[in-house]
Amino acid sequence: MNETLVILEKVNAFYSNAWTQLIGFAIVIFGVVGFIVPIIVQLMQNRAFKSGKDEIIKQLMVELEVKYKQQEEKIKEENKKALEEIRTSFEKIELKLEKQIACADAGTFHLQGNDLLYNKKYYSEAAKSYIKAISNYLYGDDEDNCRCVLNLLSDDCLPKLKKKDFKEDLELKEKMENFINELEKYNINGRYKGCITVLKQKVADIKI
Repeated sequence: MNETLVILEKVNAFYSNAWTQLIGFAIVIFGVVGFIVPIIVQLMQNRAFKSGKDEIIKQLMVELEVKYKQQEEKIKEENKKALEEIRTSFEKIELKLEKQIACADAGTFHLQGNDLLYNKKYYSEAAKSYIKAISNYLYGDDEDNCRCVLNLLSDDCLPKLKKKDFKEDLELKEKMENFINELEKYNINGRYKGCITVLKQKVADIKI
């Protein structure tokens, strides 16, 4: 009987100790899990946050680069347009100045032709001066003075020339031919048709 009690007491003590150890072990395990798991979760959250943050930054950088390139292209296009407008303005001013200079030169040759024709009687030289005057008046869009000198050339100068003047002065012949061709280029809507016809006829009528 006593041996049975002893055995029961040992069994009871064994299970009691085992249960106590199990509870203690479970407490330790739960404690460790309760301490480590939040840390692991926080680490995972931090990693996920960092990954998400990096992705957001990367996306923002891409968007900023696109916006920058768009703005850059816009500025380039605006600058190109402004430069083109400035270039066009300068070209117009330059052309206007060239025409004014051409008219000034035309006036000089006009007066020179008058002097050669009426005072010095150098008819071939007068004709060449008139041709230069008319060419410059044409370029300078001074049609009134252009027609005035055309009349001087055809009515007062050419009738005084001889065929020998064209033979002796090859420059006069060349200038006259080039001048008539030039006048035909400016013959828009037939504005100089009558003058061209008269000039050709006057040249053909020049006697020996």
